Amino acid sequence: MTWKSELFHKFGDRATDDKIERKIYARDLAETPKMLRRVVDTTPEAVVQPVNVDEILYLIELSQKYGVALTPRGAGTSGFGAALPANKGIVVDFSRMDKILAVNAKEQTVKVRPGVVLKDLENELHKHGLALRSYPTSLPSATAGGWVATNGAGVGSFEYGAAGESVISMEVVTPAGEVKTVTGEEKDVYVGTEGVLGFITAIELKVRKLEKEVPLLVTFANNEDLQAFMNKVVDLPLWHVSFSSREFVANQNRAKKEDEIPDNPLALVVFPASRALDGDVARIAESCGGRMLAKDLAEKEWQERFYPMRQKVLGPSLIPAEAIGPVAHITDILGDISKQVGPMGIEGTMVNKSEAALLGFLLSDARTLSYTLDQHKPIVVLEIAKKYGGRSYGNGLYFADEAKNVLGEEKYEKVKKLKEIQDARGLFNPCKITQYNKLLSFAKDVAKNVKPMAEVLSRRLKQEGKPGGDLDARLANAAYVCSQCGFCKNECTLYKSTRWESYSPRGKFIFLKDYMEGSVKFNQDMVNKFLLCTTCKRCDNVCQVNLPIQDLWDELRGELIQKRDFATFRAFEMMGASVKDNRNIWAGPTEERDAWVPEDVTYKEKGEILYWAGCTASYVEDNISANAMRLLNAAGVEFAYMGKEENCCGVPMFVAGKWDVFGDIFKYNMEQLRKRGVKKVVLSCPGCYVAWSHAYPKWAKMHGIEWNIEIEHISETLVPYLKDGTLKLNKEINETVTWHDPCHIGRHGGIYDAPRECIKAIPGLQFTEMEHNREDGLCCGSVLTRIGKPDAANDIGQRRLQEAEQAGASTLLTTCPCCQVQLRIAADKTGSEVKVMDFTDYLVEALGYERPDSTDKTLETWAVFENVLEQMETEQMAEMFKELMPGMMQHLPGWMKTAMSSMKSFPGNESIVNAMKPMIPKMVPAMIGDILPKMMPEAVELMKKRVPNMPQHMQNMLPDLLPEVMSRVVPKALPELLPLIEDKMIEEMKRAFLKKTS
Repeated sequence: MTWKSELFHKFGDRATDDKIERKIYARDLAETPKMLRRVVDTTPEAVVQPVNVDEILYLIELSQKYGVALTPRGAGTSGFGAALPANKGIVVDFSRMDKILAVNAKEQTVKVRPGVVLKDLENELHKHGLALRSYPTSLPSATAGGWVATNGAGVGSFEYGAAGESVISMEVVTPAGEVKTVTGEEKDVYVGTEGVLGFITAIELKVRKLEKEVPLLVTFANNEDLQAFMNKVVDLPLWHVSFSSREFVANQNRAKKEDEIPDNPLALVVFPASRALDGDVARIAESCGGRMLAKDLAEKEWQERFYPMRQKVLGPSLIPAEAIGPVAHITDILGDISKQVGPMGIEGTMVNKSEAALLGFLLSDARTLSYTLDQHKPIVVLEIAKKYGGRSYGNGLYFADEAKNVLGEEKYEKVKKLKEIQDARGLFNPCKITQYNKLLSFAKDVAKNVKPMAEVLSRRLKQEGKPGGDLDARLANAAYVCSQCGFCKNECTLYKSTRWESYSPRGKFIFLKDYMEGSVKFNQDMVNKFLLCTTCKRCDNVCQVNLPIQDLWDELRGELIQKRDFATFRAFEMMGASVKDNRNIWAGPTEERDAWVPEDVTYKEKGEILYWAGCTASYVEDNISANAMRLLNAAGVEFAYMGKEENCCGVPMFVAGKWDVFGDIFKYNMEQLRKRGVKKVVLSCPGCYVAWSHAYPKWAKMHGIEWNIEIEHISETLVPYLKDGTLKLNKEINETVTWHDPCHIGRHGGIYDAPRECIKAIPGLQFTEMEHNREDGLCCGSVLTRIGKPDAANDIGQRRLQEAEQAGASTLLTTCPCCQVQLRIAADKTGSEVKVMDFTDYLVEALGYERPDSTDKTLETWAVFENVLEQMETEQMAEMFKELMPGMMQHLPGWMKTAMSSMKSFPGNESIVNAMKPMIPKMVPAMIGDILPKMMPEAVELMKKRVPNMPQHMQNMLPDLLPEVMSRVVPKALPELLPLIEDKMIEEMKRAFLKKTS
């Protein structure tokens, strides 16, 4: 066996050697120039995700047995290359080892696994009245293991120092396969050594009492005044101290399009409210010529502490520089940087009472030659800091030759000796700390020596970045604007379930850059990952550079499916065929679209207000639309309804990339509105809301159609009538419920209060919030994961249902038919007892009606749909084709049947037919278009047999639906299908034409 075969046997789908995935794991926070990546290839041969210490021990055995290097990776938020492999091998991704093992509020300690994200840890600590003593500005994505392994400093380090000063003990697995707990001086040797001596598998940390933090902001006219302030303020018992250069402040203001903070040097100090240092800071600021800014500005700047790279959008790239410099020489350092480097923005964070971590940002464009030529400038910044007694901030791959200065000579010698004893072959994180890449070191020396020439060339070669080749320019630019900080990753619904970077926004932007540089290509697997995005928009809320990520993915869906002819999910082809024939995605008869309308409600065919039911609330969970009509009637709202003429809103086709079908739907619906004189659309379905409120205005503009339609969710319509007493709810309901914010009216529409006001108006009902709610609400997983990655759908749905249980609710209320489908199925698959209901079910009960429950119908309908979907999977399609194969032989082109029949008398004719096997991949695609339609009657009957729970109305539609679906699915599925059916095809050719059996 090879080491790869052993790896995959052990880890299954938690290991990969996929080229695209490996290329993504070849990057961290830094945007390394393409030329430098040729000097040192940081692409691993495989990536693995262990879940426990035993699996780490297995990896070490594998490493020793085959001599394969292991590189540990937390979140990849360093810019020094600490998590990048320098000798191929395996990247060990610790993201699944993310448990918080114990919180001790009395002793103020916490024990965690290395993969826990610091933001998640901080949130958990807050529940216990505790907080981290210090943390990096990358807190939203950085892991505890990475923070300690690099001995990072950041927010709070002024009082509590670097990460290592909060570490009580660590569990470490050594290269010899020993699991040991290190404390005291031994622990200090392992902190900051980036895994070269062993992998951290558990960390015990000191934490602090949670207190309200008071930020104060001071602006200065010049660096000298800032220097004077820093010299004095360090004597106060502050928790955090940071400062920014004039260029940094100006760039941040430009990026945020704000001008409230003056473009001058700035200082931010923070302390616990109990220390009451406001007056002391103000007196020092005044004595140094500083001006205190308003408290609301200070609070706003404090909230921005995690976003130092906002300015990257101006680049669209940044050349970062980091160094540690003495606070006593801030003015000198900033002055020298200005003279020798140019207008580089600098942010400084005090890491102790006398030193500051200096983070520099030089605006540039990675697509230009000047970007490569300017790579000497971070080295210049480091040399300036060293001139005044400073040093490199970290080591990693790029500054491994600075390790002695970073660690101190005594510690460096201890680490070097241990490395020689424990890992003489250099298999643990090669080329870090005690080793360094000689080519890389040579490249740095060259950069220093050719600095004058590089400066001249860089100035003369300033040019616009190249466009994105065949990518849309907006998307191409966004890929380079992406800061690679990974904040989106920890928020991404899909990543949280799969844990592979390629599913996250950061991973996808890295892929797009690699694609534009020509090192990878789009394939169907990567296309599927873009399609799987649940459109939850959680990533948009945390993006460091405010990219409209979800909108960009929407644009790309159409590009990939419509223009590049990749396959969308096969379920969408079924939905598209149903929409084309029946105006709904559920293969329901058009004449039954309004069968749910209660006899006691009234509506009009025309009018300024239109109630829009949507497909799912018409054919599956029709209680939702019936409830809405009852409530509108009870409130006295006059409204129109399209009845049987209502169409699909089109959002499934939009997210499927089937924009041709979406365009037809849009035009039809616009004509219906015009015909009926509609000015406002009231709807229940958040998916429909997104189509009507976001997609339709854009498409109206594209088609030159005037758009003046108001879109309103049913909850918004009802609230005024509940408040003024027009809509009277009299029946008490004694139950505890919670509310799930659907992404499509929440983050997409900003509708949070109206549904809650409706629920709270119900007499007797107890309302409780889940941990994640409103803007931070978790996604249900959407029907996208349900049809494209069912296991992920169950995992995502279960996570949401567990939150409802933890909140003490017996019922989870929502308003989205698709959320209800997904969550009800997830509850059924995972055994959750939480009921999932529409909020209007409770409103109509409070009106005096019997509470409807469509759960059983939902599960029954999905069971049919799921069964049909299974038949569309490649393996099942192959089995279907095998059953159809005898009939297919009869429909081969005449010339081929004649040629085959003529071989009966040939000696060795079976060998001739066997020799045709390599030709099948070319023959079948050429013939399938003629053969497939002739096979449809048999295929229809076979599908009915394979889906015994198919209702009669679907069976009746099948002769029309199946040919449409198969004509779109089969041609694109052939590359996967043919290897599975070609042996059967050869066998049937022999049977049909040579009269042989086997």
